[in-house]
This record gives sequence, structure tokens and C-alpha cells, in this order.
Amino acid sequence: QTKEAGTGSGFAVSAQAPLDRSGCSASVAAFAPAPRAGQTMSQPVPAPVNSLASGDLTGTTVGRFRIRARLGGGGMGEVYQAEDTLLKRSVALKRIAPKLRADQHYRQRFLREAQHASRLTNAHIAGVYDVLQENDEIFVVMEYVEGHTLRLRFAEPMSLEQFLAIAVQCAEALVAAHERG
Repeated sequence: QTKEAGTGSGFAVSAQAPLDRSGCSASVAAFAPAPRAGQTMSQPVPAPVNSLASGDLTGTTVGRFRIRARLGGGGMGEVYQAEDTLLKRSVALKRIAPKLRADQHYRQRFLREAQHASRLTNAHIAGVYDVLQENDEIFVVMEYVEGHTLRLRFAEPMSLEQFLAIAVQCAEALVAAHERG
């Protein structure tokens, strides 16, 4: 399985392909492979989110979410895998990159994009569950699917048929998004 969440200004789309779930986004980086058999993630030690405002949040707690791992990052944002301690499920938390957090225009844009993405319900688009604002930071709580990034998938050889299957699914996700405005 693969899953991709954009860490740029856009939100993720994912596509269902035979034997894998792929994603495409204009800005790519995100979901890392699941732990290998026998490998476990250590319990995070809660720390105030503002103490790590520009650092890695792994091992901290934000609201009711325990941050398990940093999955990716780019110029516009970062994505983390977290545990929702209330609903007992894994989620992805997306936050604005440190250099953009004080930019009110970008913060409004980030919120607008989360609002638009939350209206989309499609098998090829990662679901947006919530927005959390804590200690002057905005987090978008999104669907988490274990797997590899599309970037990693494209680094491996693939047949034209495999490539086209992924491309068609990305196009279907984009059509679904555009139909909703």
C-alpha cells in the first residue's frame, strides 16, 4: 500500500490501485512505511507543543493526539502520524512550516484549504477530520493510511500499465475535487 499527503499548500489525494493505495499531490512528501514485524513505536512523553514550536513534534502530545512519527515535510508544511487517544485510531496531523506560521495570509489560506478538503468524500481523497488550534499553531487532522509514498513508488521500475493505473486514479480524484469546487 502507498499513501501520499501533500505537505505543500494543497491537501492530499489518494488513488486505489490493484494491490496498493497510491496518492498524488502537486507537492509530495509524507506517509512512511509502517513499522516492520516485531518493531514497535515507543510511547511518547507528553511535552508542551510550544516548547518545540519549530522542531520535530515526535514524542509530544498535541490536544488529544500523541505524535508517533514525523512522516515528511517540505517548504510549506509538515505531516506527522499520531494516535487519537479518544477514538483510538491513527491519524495524520498536518501543520504549517515554521517559517510560515506567523504569516496571517498563509494561515487563512491553510484553513480555507482544510475547509474545502473537508467537504470532499471520495475513495481517492484523504479525508479531513478536524482542525485543531493550539499554542498559536494550526493542525489539520487527516486520514492516515499506512504505506509508502508515491515518490518511493515512482523510484522503482514500473510498467506502463501500472503507471497509467495510478495516473487514472489521480485524475479521478482531481475530477471529484473539481466537481465540488
